[in-house]
Amino acid sequence: MSSKECGADDFAFALGAILNGVEQRVVDHVLPDALKAGSKVAAKEWRKGAKSLFRTNRHSRINYRKSIKTDLKLLGRGQLEVVVHSGKPGLPHLLEHGHATPARTKHVAGRTHIKAAAENGKKEVMKVIKQHLDRGLMD
Repeated sequence: MSSKECGADDFAFALGAILNGVEQRVVDHVLPDALKAGSKVAAKEWRKGAKSLFRTNRHSRINYRKSIKTDLKLLGRGQLEVVVHSGKPGLPHLLEHGHATPARTKHVAGRTHIKAAAENGKKEVMKVIKQHLDRGLMD
């Protein structure tokens, strides 16, 4: 290493240039990989929860499981949107939080299965980001 004197402004500029390159690498490559992996884990866990918790009607359970989809949209440089959703609007909310029967004679308790899936998806995102950072962002 060579020793060279530089002012605080020059040092800050050089450090900013280095970190900007790292930031772009994370935004362009690492973050999309991590979000894809996290959304896949969340969708898989959600489907698994749907399968294990809802055993009353096989046909309805299969339709609900098949309706769970993952969408990853690249909106622009550094802007990503990941959505794990069901194609049956309103049904996941009713199942997760409970609902009244159609005749309003009793209340059906909710069965938490989406919240845990979302948490596992978030953990997977953090795990993939950490793996990339540990490897030095090379892959």
